[in-house]
Amino acid sequence: MKKNKRLALRINKFKQELNKYKSGNLTDKEFSKLLLSEIDFVKKDVIEIYEAELKKDQKEIEILKSIKHKILNNIHLEQREKELLLTIIG
Repeated sequence: MKKNKRLALRINKFKQELNKYKSGNLTDKEFSKLLLSEIDFVKKDVIEIYEAELKKDQKEIEILKSIKHKILNNIHLEQREKELLLTIIG
């Protein structure tokens, strides 16, 4: 929630600066600097989101590997039980 409020404030500030630029109260250089700052901000935010998703995916992969290992182990145990039963019966 905090992040959304900060983002909304940042957007409003940018709109104000854009209006200043449109009305001629901001030079091209100042506006360019502002745009570059906003691009950096967006890039950092996108990278954070990407990294969070990547961590989430890695956790899911580890969980799936664990499940696979347990299933394979159970299959192996069942095979050993069958072999043991056949040895006892046979």
